[in-house]
Amino acid sequence: MKLISYKDPRISSSGIRTGLVLKDETHFIDLLQGCERLGIQTSSPDLSSMQSLIESGETALEIISQIEEWAVQNQEELKTLADISLCAPLPVPVKFRAFSVYEKHLIQSINSVVKNRMGSIAFNANKILKFIKPPNQFYKVPLYYKGSNTSFIGPNDDVVPPTFSEPMLDYECELGVVMGKTGMDIDSRDAMDYVFGYTVFNDVSARKRLIPEFRGVTGPLKGKDFHTGNIMGPWIVTRDEIEDPNALELRVSINGSLKGVGHVSDMHHSIQDMIAFASEGEKIVPGEFFGTGAPGDCTGIEHWEFLNSGDVMKLEITSVGTLENKVA
Repeated sequence: MKLISYKDPRISSSGIRTGLVLKDETHFIDLLQGCERLGIQTSSPDLSSMQSLIESGETALEIISQIEEWAVQNQEELKTLADISLCAPLPVPVKFRAFSVYEKHLIQSINSVVKNRMGSIAFNANKILKFIKPPNQFYKVPLYYKGSNTSFIGPNDDVVPPTFSEPMLDYECELGVVMGKTGMDIDSRDAMDYVFGYTVFNDVSARKRLIPEFRGVTGPLKGKDFHTGNIMGPWIVTRDEIEDPNALELRVSINGSLKGVGHVSDMHHSIQDMIAFASEGEKIVPGEFFGTGAPGDCTGIEHWEFLNSGDVMKLEITSVGTLENKVA
């Protein structure tokens, strides 16, 4: 199932609502209206928001499955996505962890920074001697930082460059994972049972601020935390729709020009490993969001190409969706 959060511009007082997109990816049904059509009590389970829907678990998905069956048979009565404005499907995640698990991305980013900041001699020397390389800890555990959960925007929303000066604004094409159950000290063999679904994630980065932040001991700061810097969408695809997330391909284009292709299978640490590590001594909770990191070639810094005002970013993940946004 493809689940959305949306606003209807014709109903200014409607707030953010939840919906189900049909397989044609054109028609959708509002979940509360679907409950009304089927005579289902809307308070149990609560389908009024994506967060409450996720917290309702299998009970909610069973009801939504019934709504989908009715909607398919009555498609002519449904609205289309052109009638509404999509929001980030999980507008305010309960928690947000951003992982980095792709070796190729790290190595290419390091080489690019060395070449463009220190010159070609240093670049060639580093390729041989590797005096600047991924930290040893990268290979031991799936590293992550906890980012801002209040800076998310959705499909077609403009990315507003941060108020501080930032000439190196960058994109990161990533698979987003939404957690669906509470758990602590989770065994990696059971980890996928805790996944609710998947979405496309663009972890927009302020590289000029970010590069020196990595020299400290606190990790990313303003290089990641700025308003509109996290983009999610266009919907959440429930876990049952994706048989093997490792088979997914990621593609990113800027202004219609293909910039990079990556594969989830290139992860050094798996999604299962991320969940197990994040849950060590700490609860994973429904509505928690994981950015799983960008594969090699799926960011601009690896080739020292950055975003300008008016640039349109298009991120695609097979079987998940397409996310498009412009830089304001």
